[in-house]
Amino acid sequence: MNALLNKKGFTLVELMIAMSIILIMFLSLLMTSLLSSTTNMQNIIRDEAIQMADMKLIELRNVTFDNLPAEAGVETSADNPDLQRTVRNFNVDFTSTVAVEDLPAVNPLARQINVTIAWMYKGENYTHAVATIQRRL
Repeated sequence: MNALLNKKGFTLVELMIAMSIILIMFLSLLMTSLLSSTTNMQNIIRDEAIQMADMKLIELRNVTFDNLPAEAGVETSADNPDLQRTVRNFNVDFTSTVAVEDLPAVNPLARQINVTIAWMYKGENYTHAVATIQRRL
């Protein structure tokens, strides 16, 4: 009879409510960590694209003015294996586009070099573009 009057423990309803609150907290922490992981991966891939664009731009700046390509050129990872990178065991295919245009209004002895690196991550397209001006010496 004494055991029935003892009300010092948790009821089943209180336990279920507490477990539901803890479950909601863990799910929100899981979503936060997934979002953090995805954002981190996007940043790492973007950093790779920045490095690739800078390397391509340096390569083009070392070409003499008269030997710069006259037409836009597009390279894919199928054309150039250096455009495929492995980031955290995930292969990313980049596409490099180079466009060289004359600047007659600014300086007839100058050309603008545009390098665009494009890639796809989780079904979404991303690009990074850099530009420089090279002039005839």
